[in-house]
Amino acid sequence: MKKVKITPSMLASDHGNLRQEVQRVQGWGSDGLHIDVMEPEAVEDLGFTPRMAKAVQECCRLPVEYHMMLKDYRKGMLLFKGLYMEELVMQYETAREPSVLLCEALLREAGNYAARVGLSFAPDTQLKGKEALLPLCSTVILMGVEPGRGGSRFQEKTIEKIKELVRIRKQMNMPQLVIAVDGGLNLENARRCIMAGADKLIIGTALFNHSNPAEMLHKIKEDKGESNDLL
Repeated sequence: MKKVKITPSMLASDHGNLRQEVQRVQGWGSDGLHIDVMEPEAVEDLGFTPRMAKAVQECCRLPVEYHMMLKDYRKGMLLFKGLYMEELVMQYETAREPSVLLCEALLREAGNYAARVGLSFAPDTQLKGKEALLPLCSTVILMGVEPGRGGSRFQEKTIEKIKELVRIRKQMNMPQLVIAVDGGLNLENARRCIMAGADKLIIGTALFNHSNPAEMLHKIKEDKGESNDLL
């Protein structure tokens, strides 16, 4: 099996002890940190503020990626412009009047704020018709739960969606596109996501609540199954 990357979602961490939580996550063998930026107008939750994100970056030696779930992405990007963003992924559905045309413009603008940019799609959003956006993306996150619903049950249709995106990636000759999965992941379904072709897993609740997070992360990474890269 190919090497899969795992980035813990800091949404599931203890926000009152961010420095200690960052140190803990770094000790697990994580490949980066995942920060959710949300607002109630877009999803039913609150995420990290610029001040909280800065506190994480100041004590973190790992790449920090941002997943924005906002109505006004231009405003959100300006609020976080003082921070170095290794990756900025925007949730397609939460944008005001989401469309391929709007997201094309947003992805190009996001390149001024982050080293890599991408989009995230909710479980019920069809990939068909969004192909024109993929060449502008370094990463596509497929949500295993509804955006903003951390700790929810993983939606099984995500597995088929991973396989679909693997096929699209091959058809478009885009081997560099990273396919990530976020939401509801645990040891069992993480393995199936990797088998389906996922390159990166974003894990929150299951990892932070595990008695030995480093062991869980190691087990996922060292699974010896065979992925479906050739679909």
